[in-house]
Amino acid sequence: MKKIRLVFAITTILLFSTGIMNIYVQIEFENVKNEQDWAELLKAAEKQEKLIFLDIYATWCGPCKYIDQNVYPLESVGKVYNKYYLNVKIDGETEFGRKLARKFKLTAYPSMYYLSPEEVLITKIVGVKQGPELSAFGEKIYQYSDKILDYHQRFEKNDLTASELKDYYSILSEIGEEEQAMKLSRELV
Repeated sequence: MKKIRLVFAITTILLFSTGIMNIYVQIEFENVKNEQDWAELLKAAEKQEKLIFLDIYATWCGPCKYIDQNVYPLESVGKVYNKYYLNVKIDGETEFGRKLARKFKLTAYPSMYYLSPEEVLITKIVGVKQGPELSAFGEKIYQYSDKILDYHQRFEKNDLTASELKDYYSILSEIGEEEQAMKLSRELV
């Protein structure tokens, strides 16, 4: 019996170490229930140099349930979001959830927000994105996040060159920020 256990243990170790047996990676969500948890999450994001992915959902919301069961468990989604983001799911109908919903101007469920550790909104998604689309979007937001934050701040101060305005417009259009892109296009004209 001891030999069988030893052979099983060695086989399992070899399978995991050679990559033959993949470890299933799904999106990992942090447990945030109140202001204090949120403040700790912001500090952790800054320390780990990660962005924040915030999903505000409702327990009765069909699309929210769909994403939770069919999108977040995907390995492709988990790999991207666990690498670049601290991920949080908050029920928008709890006391703290309502507070965040007001703060980030929730208009519908599900709404997913991409935030800097300083709570600056980079962009948001309202509705469902399938796994490959959500993974690609998460990578793109992470890739452009520094530029988006810099351009946004400098745009508000009217401190962007013409070429930077064009680049900012291009990025906003690419990530689906039509409202901000329209604001920029008026500036460009």
